[in-house]
Amino acid sequence: MTYQANCPICQAEINLASDTQESEVITCSDCQSRLVVDKVDMDRVDLSQAPEVEEDWGE
Repeated sequence: MTYQANCPICQAEINLASDTQESEVITCSDCQSRLVVDKVDMDRVDLSQAPEVEEDWGE
């Protein structure tokens, strides 16, 4: 089973593997935006734009 979701940036349809998990970061194949998997339900996956990495992260 695979999931389908739409990119919140460009609305492209994205196919996701059945083992997709919440908080996973993916890249839209159309617009190359980095996206976060917010929620995985039985037949629905919610995506949002990943935050930009700041220079001081991890310090």
